[in-house]
Amino acid sequence: MVPTQTNSDDIVARLHDNFFADARDRLETVDGLLDALRGSPGEEDESALDIRREVHNLKGMGLAFGFLSISLISNLLEDYMASVDPPLARHVAQTRVFHDTLADIVDQGTDPGDTANADIIRRMPVHSSPDAKPKAPVDINVLLVIPSRSISQFISRSLAARGFRSSAV
Repeated sequence: MVPTQTNSDDIVARLHDNFFADARDRLETVDGLLDALRGSPGEEDESALDIRREVHNLKGMGLAFGFLSISLISNLLEDYMASVDPPLARHVAQTRVFHDTLADIVDQGTDPGDTANADIIRRMPVHSSPDAKPKAPVDINVLLVIPSRSISQFISRSLAARGFRSSAV
């Protein structure tokens, strides 16, 4: 008996459908966790950890399925969450900007492309230290390649206070 050959286009289409379904589920989970942050301040640490986990998975999935925008925005959200002072409940509105942007891209079903990605990324919230007076945002993105997460957070905050957007790897 010869196994039936499945069309590779069908397989890819099913994988993309699964990707979108999984991404929607993860974003729905993040949405519920953000709502929970407002209502249950005692669950702050667990909810923030769960949000980080879902976003991290979205970041990897986006890259694997050719959705650079999802990966980039998820990475920015991870950086944002790492840079804000607790409790995360004070930053739900800004976190929702990332969430809603990711949900819009998933709903559209296509990656916006490099030019649109640059515009989208510029619109994402940037956290700056409350003791620093941020200058007007400049149209410069800085990529920090630093092995120490704590040092990269310190430098990112300093750059944000001066109006720059940074991403750390």
